[in-house]
Amino acid sequence: QKKQKQRRRWRFSQKEEKQSAALIIGVIVLFAVTFYVGKKYERWKYEFESRNYMKRVAGEANKFPGKSAEELIEQALASERVGNWQDAVERFIAAKYKNLSYSGLLYRVGKLYYDHGAFDSADQLFERAIAFNENVDSANYYRGMIALGHDNLPAAEHFFEAATIAAPFNADYYYSLGETLRKEHRPQDAIARYEQAAIRAGESERIVCLFKIRMADRK
Repeated sequence: QKKQKQRRRWRFSQKEEKQSAALIIGVIVLFAVTFYVGKKYERWKYEFESRNYMKRVAGEANKFPGKSAEELIEQALASERVGNWQDAVERFIAAKYKNLSYSGLLYRVGKLYYDHGAFDSADQLFERAIAFNENVDSANYYRGMIALGHDNLPAAEHFFEAATIAAPFNADYYYSLGETLRKEHRPQDAIARYEQAAIRAGESERIVCLFKIRMADRK
């Protein structure tokens, strides 16, 4: 009877070991599959976005057949002058995709959207402008302002920081970054940015920066 108990314990122990081994193998397999699918997903996503992008480029470039990029820019400027900014937007974008070497067009479209209160569209155009290396500092600055409007302080901080890197002598970018950090309840970080803004600012703007430093230092 004692031997029978020992054999049962031994069988039970073997069963546990097999279950544990199967569990470990299952976890390893699951991890490997997850990693593989994750890698494939990124590739699929990239290929899907690339195809969509190329379709969009072809669509934009063919929107005004027979018109050169230069002609479209001239027409867009004329539309701007008479207040038809939507037509200007379409022609600027078409001109960009007819001739990618024209710089500043996507940024200009983003600014048109921004000035007319279409902030989500403006944010998308500023993002595309940055991708094409157009007015990187200003595009990031306006993205930061849009993020502030949405109360997305981390995003605003990121964009203002990017603006200061792209244009390290612009006081407004450092000031806006300081304001964002103050709203995030990080007074010491805000003071450092206000100080950087003050060094770069004109006399009247410097006074505002010094006032903000005193206010932040009280917190």
